[in-house]
Parts: sequence; structure tokens; C-alpha cells
Amino acid sequence: MGDNVLTNDEIVLGLPLYQIIDIHRTAGEVRISARYSGPKSCPHCHSEHQRSKGWYQRVVRHENLGLRHSRLEVAARKWLCLHCGRQFRQRLPGILPGQHATEPFREAIYRQHLDGINRSRLGRRESIGALPSSATSVMD
Repeated sequence: MGDNVLTNDEIVLGLPLYQIIDIHRTAGEVRISARYSGPKSCPHCHSEHQRSKGWYQRVVRHENLGLRHSRLEVAARKWLCLHCGRQFRQRLPGILPGQHATEPFREAIYRQHLDGINRSRLGRRESIGALPSSATSVMD
């Protein structure tokens, strides 16, 4: 049997190295609370020697579960690199810095757009702002 085995958390989220803490429904929306449990390293010097400076939480839009919209609430750490002295927030795979949606959600939206659903209808259906005028450029 292969070593490529998905955990239940990976099956639900579609993102590796996250642990689901809680799933609850709020106002017709599914909220998934998770914690990133993968490796950590300084984005500046790539050292793995850090000291924790506390926690922060990212709340981003995630793939729909059936017909319900979902949000992913990720608890991650702030770190101080003991090698270069810089502070940084944990990088989260599948959630780019400054983005308000996970990569699987963004990919699902662009696939729907490429399948012919126009931008304004996608915006209304998914409760999001307008898509970029060149949605195909993101998929390249």
C-alpha cells in the first residue's frame, strides 16, 4: 500500500497539514475551525529556530459544502526568528497572503466561470465581489 494516504481532515478541507478543531453552522453558513500543523520556517532566512509570539486567526472563504457557503477559521502562530531576529506570521499553504479565500475556493470559482457562468451571476451566487476581468489569467 502507498504512503500517500489522506487523513479525514485533508478529505474535508482539501488542504494538507491542517487539523480540524470544530465544525459548526452559523446563519446558514458552515464554519470550519482548523489549526495548521505543518512545518514552520522563517520566510526571510529559512531558519527553523523560532520563539512563539502568540496566536492570530485568519478567516477565509472556503469551498462550498453542498449548497452551503463555508468559511475556514485558521488558528496560526506569530513567530520571532532566533536566527535573523525578524517577526513573521506563519505561512499557510493554500491561503496566500492578503487573500480572503482559499486556493481550492478560487479554483472552483474560476472553473465555474470558464464553464460559462458569468461574473455577475457568480458574484451574486457566492456572495463575493466581482471577479477580475481576466479570470482565465489566474488559472494559467
